[in-house]
Amino acid sequence: MFSNKSETDKIIYVLHVIIFLYSASYWIQSGVLPFLTNSLNINLIWFGYLRSFMSATQLLGGPIFGRIGDVKGGRFSLILATTSSCLTYILLTFSYNTPLLFLSQIPSLFVHSMHGAKMIISKISTPDERSDKFGKLSISYGLGLIIGSFLSGNISEHIGLRAASCFSFILSLLSLLIIGILIPNKDILNRLGDKSENDADTDNTQKSHEKKNDKILDISKYVYIFKIPSARKLLLIRFFASIPFGLFESSLTTITIDYLGFSPSDRSYLIGYSAIVGIIGQGVILKYLGNNQYRKITASLIILTISFTIFSFLSLETLSLTIYFILLPLIIASVIYSTVITSLLTSNVPKEDQGLILGMGMSINSLVKIFSPIISSYLLEYYKFNSIGIVGSVFYTIAMIIHFSG
Repeated sequence: MFSNKSETDKIIYVLHVIIFLYSASYWIQSGVLPFLTNSLNINLIWFGYLRSFMSATQLLGGPIFGRIGDVKGGRFSLILATTSSCLTYILLTFSYNTPLLFLSQIPSLFVHSMHGAKMIISKISTPDERSDKFGKLSISYGLGLIIGSFLSGNISEHIGLRAASCFSFILSLLSLLIIGILIPNKDILNRLGDKSENDADTDNTQKSHEKKNDKILDISKYVYIFKIPSARKLLLIRFFASIPFGLFESSLTTITIDYLGFSPSDRSYLIGYSAIVGIIGQGVILKYLGNNQYRKITASLIILTISFTIFSFLSLETLSLTIYFILLPLIIASVIYSTVITSLLTSNVPKEDQGLILGMGMSINSLVKIFSPIISSYLLEYYKFNSIGIVGSVFYTIAMIIHFSG
């Protein structure tokens, strides 16, 4: 099906289509979920429980999904992720009470299509080009976010809330069909990976010194990954650097609506603006920053620390006038940092463990999403919005200390 030099490029083009469909379907259902819960008379407390339950399933599923990808291959992992998406959306379509709504989120344990796509890219690319390819993949995700958010409002308004989640199911089915036809099997991906490694001048990926182990739920594998000093350091940086943005993201709705008086249309403009800035950061700026990954992380953490420090000193009046300007460096630095550190994680473990390390990294985000809404709500209630900036700058400083340590 694929031949010679163009094989990897064709696979990556297909991955862009898959991630666009994944993102669009996710944001279509994500946009209607709050309204669907309202139609079922679910209060804010139970909606919070639902969001935490979703994050908890993602937290548990991330490392397991990554390990499945390492053992079964990238094609199998993408099929698993997309099948799980189909189940989630079709169950959501027929959720007419609270238990069914929670039940619909159980398959999200393995809804990790971006994770699966990055596993394949890690397999068939060299470390030097990996962050650029990850960044471009995120552009497709951003485009899906914009289109999905637009479709979500229009479908739910003109057809119905359940029609929107059903449309997400159809898009996921289309994605599953594309994967089945156009993504090659594990053996072909391994061959392409070996070829890209041989063609590269240098490859910083750790070499395996272990016997092949095909057990999925093997705790020693997870311990082994964390014992690699460079991988452990990157995971710690990711943990401390994920907390500030998680707090900011979870509090942004409250800040814009309760503090700044944003209307629904104002919110949609802000979301669209954020997506476009993220696309520019990952697709344009990242490409021209060179190949020194260490400097990219350093610059990103410094910019994020300064941005959160400035945010902590803003008055409400100033924030209302400068919210778009504040978000500009914050989003660009955040997406560059996230893309680069994800690439570095895959370069500091053996090839057969790249899926697992990606899963561990993504589980950090899920862990933060469980607690950040509670913590940000407490900070906003008792210490106002400036406290988010203070706490954020502290955690980014800790991340920089770890980054600069030996």
